[in-house]
Amino acid sequence: MNFDTEQIEVIENIHSNMIVLAGAGIGKTSVISGCIRKLLEDGERPDNIYCVTVTNRAKNELVERISNKQVWVGTLHNASARKHSEFIHVQKQ
Repeated sequence: MNFDTEQIEVIENIHSNMIVLAGAGIGKTSVISGCIRKLLEDGERPDNIYCVTVTNRAKNELVERISNKQVWVGTLHNASARKHSEFIHVQKQ
């Protein structure tokens, strides 16, 4: 994919936490998948990558584009359920 200057800046500065906000059709999913590919290329462990998106459609596209089953990709709802489950597990111990 051909990225514009702002998209390249996001991908190149991926080693810090960030939120990507943009309108529909701007290329958020492409940029996020580019960021994850860069992290993996730079040696980041896939199980250290936690990607949260808003819609199931975006989640499914990211899973397809990343093609790495160890990278966690989910929606806000998935992330909430996962953290809630972890919290309950810790409380029971």
